[in-house]
Amino acid sequence: MPSAMAEVSVLGMAEAEIGSRVIEIGCGTGNFTKHLKGCEHVCGLDIVDGCVASSRAAFASWAFRSFSAVMVY
Repeated sequence: MPSAMAEVSVLGMAEAEIGSRVIEIGCGTGNFTKHLKGCEHVCGLDIVDGCVASSRAAFASWAFRSFSAVMVY
């Protein structure tokens, strides 16, 4: 689990680039997602079904999906 300081640092770097619609790849249980509350729409993706279920429960108004990692050469 990332430290609160690391979360704030990443958010600070991304803040200028975040629009009203966000796709978060590797959303996990929503540690970063919680900072996106000002966004109109967030779609979170993760390969772990349990993480997707936790994010759906915490952020019911946004879309969260499971996906499989596929290597493309």
